[in-house]
Amino acid sequence: MILTRENFQKLKDKKWRINHLYKIINKKGKLVVFKEKEVQKRFNATAHSRNIILKSRQHGFTTNACVDGFDDVLFNNNFKFTLIADSLEHAQEIFDKIEIAWKYFPLRNLYVANTENAREISFNNNSVVKVTTDARSTTVNRLHISELGKIAAKYPQKANDIITGSIPTVPLDGRVDIESTAEGEVGLFYELCQRYMGKTPTSKLDFRFHFFGWLEDDDCVLEGEIPIPIELVAYQQKHHIPENRMKWYSEQKKMLMEKIRQEYPTFAEEAFLYSGEKLFDQD
Repeated sequence: MILTRENFQKLKDKKWRINHLYKIINKKGKLVVFKEKEVQKRFNATAHSRNIILKSRQHGFTTNACVDGFDDVLFNNNFKFTLIADSLEHAQEIFDKIEIAWKYFPLRNLYVANTENAREISFNNNSVVKVTTDARSTTVNRLHISELGKIAAKYPQKANDIITGSIPTVPLDGRVDIESTAEGEVGLFYELCQRYMGKTPTSKLDFRFHFFGWLEDDDCVLEGEIPIPIELVAYQQKHHIPENRMKWYSEQKKMLMEKIRQEYPTFAEEAFLYSGEKLFDQD
């Protein structure tokens, strides 16, 4: 990329940068320039200093966080960005996204990577990006917690440690994003969603709740002569679901059965209806 006067002006615009400077591997396995999806645009436009995101699968919020947060690291001095994953495998997958963004970054020659090792890169502007599974943390400017629902389901104490140990390290002017699919109507992530759902934040330390269901995913459509089971017709009518989307939902439900409510919820409360450890019988 040649730094012309025009390009220099564009670089001042974060939204332009994240939609033009970073490459990712898309769902088809192709290397492409990252472009915000509509659902990501809506979240980025409404994000607060503290956010809880209840979502269906495949919205790309982790990829969005990698690009958006990595941009903060590159274009701010002394910026610390940490992502916490639910497993080492997931942590490596997340870090791979950042490594690809860095490998193909068009202004790479303007930076020096002082440290580039397992799941951490530090730069000569004294900024650092790190992916970990460890709840312990030093002071960071931005913290992204991926799949807290899964962490809370498998390791309840670790989830509590993240909330009590990592989040307080983020300063008042910093940012915390917690994103996850649901894992039943028990556990820390469920409790946090219930606490903040439908409420407006009253301070920078208060959380804003966001919900993004499967109906906001442009890929959740299916064409063709696919009959919709009679038991889903009322559901389709109640939620005003288009025919091609209901065909997709119907086919997914054959495999996921009742767990489809957790993986692909239509509305926020529905996401927690499925659980292998329910307090009461589902009916």
